[in-house]
Amino acid sequence: MRQASTEEIKRLMLEGKSFVVYLRSEMRSKTVKEMFDVDVVYKELVKSFPSLEFLVVETDEDRDALSLLGTNFTPCVVLVKEGKVHKRLDGIKAWNEYLSFLSELEGEKNA
Repeated sequence: MRQASTEEIKRLMLEGKSFVVYLRSEMRSKTVKEMFDVDVVYKELVKSFPSLEFLVVETDEDRDALSLLGTNFTPCVVLVKEGKVHKRLDGIKAWNEYLSFLSELEGEKNA
């Protein structure tokens, strides 16, 4: 899991890459309690799916990532498949939703 910029995400999308992006806002974390929950879940997802590329964008510093990935919601986990936004999970979800969300991409990488 590493920090990324909108420019890097654009480049990866143009290259047709598949990856996962977590859009978060440190400023909103004090008022949006789900931010802490998704922070914890995202770290566990990174451990559970070591073959996938996980990125994080701080939207306080890089608002363009929101429009590039088609959302204005934080926290949001976005699955980019072959350079296109494939799915988005806004806010905290049940663990099994994340598992099914990412198993699809992991299966593609291992095929």
